[in-house]
Amino acid sequence: MDNLTIWIAVTSAAVVLQAFTMLAMYLALRKTSAKVEGLAEEVKTKVLPTVDLVHNTVTELKPRIETIVINVSESTTLMKGQLERLDATVNDVAVAMCGLSFVLAGAYGRSLEGRGAFIL
Repeated sequence: MDNLTIWIAVTSAAVVLQAFTMLAMYLALRKTSAKVEGLAEEVKTKVLPTVDLVHNTVTELKPRIETIVINVSESTTLMKGQLERLDATVNDVAVAMCGLSFVLAGAYGRSLEGRGAFIL
């Protein structure tokens, strides 16, 4: 056999091998495509209704959540003002108690002086 015949035979075998490889790839791709289509259909039937339900629930609850956030903000502001007033009142009571303790200490000291007791 001459070289040309060998070359044609080898090239023909390579082309046939490529054709079988392409056919195998096509069949594998078609099988994978069928699986993906099945998964896509399952997503449509199971996941999308759940997503729609969540979307509707969030849309329905959004005004309520906004109201709750506004109420909490207003309550926090009101509580802050009340705590500031309470702090001022406690400070006033502490100052008054301090002054009262000095008055009582002075009165007690004067009562002991009258008895001849020694006061430090």
